[in-house]
Amino acid sequence: PTTIALIEARIARAEELLLVTVSIALLLFLLAVYFSVAMYYAIVGSIRSLVRSAHTFAEGDMSVRVKLNTRDELSYVGDSFNRMADGFSAMLEARKQAEQSLEQESYRNKMLLRTASDGIHILDLDGNVVQVNDAFCRMLGYTATEMLSMNAAQWDAQWTAAQIKAEIDALGSDASMIKTRHRRRDGSIIDVEISVIKVDI
Repeated sequence: PTTIALIEARIARAEELLLVTVSIALLLFLLAVYFSVAMYYAIVGSIRSLVRSAHTFAEGDMSVRVKLNTRDELSYVGDSFNRMADGFSAMLEARKQAEQSLEQESYRNKMLLRTASDGIHILDLDGNVVQVNDAFCRMLGYTATEMLSMNAAQWDAQWTAAQIKAEIDALGSDASMIKTRHRRRDGSIIDVEISVIKVDI
């Protein structure tokens, strides 16, 4: 009886130990599954956040940034995206400011050209009018719209179109004076002295 009792006690202890071991193994397995699922959803959430931010940025919202509450490789991807977005936004802002400065300078130049007391006109290499100010229009008696469709040969009473083109081709980067005669809209002829300079635009 004593031997049987000892055997039964050992069996009971073995069963109890087996039960504890299985319980611990099951608990560890459930914890592993829990952390795996949590990690999976964290990664999926981070990827979705990256995708949403990238789509929003591509649609024109330059203020969007990625915020990932992780310390893994995806956080480096998010930081890289944010640095790229910052650099791109800074580049666009600099370009916008440059365009605004250019527009302001262009407006000032147009105002100076338009309000100058001397007659000023800009020709292309063929002698066609590119720009003209009010004083020059008044001097010849044409409107600005009319002059913008004209060639210098149409009012120059001294040179032909071919001669005007040759004179333009021969111009250097230094200003020079040219004497010629202009025909006004009413047919009258006036002697003029023109300061000319060739500029690449």
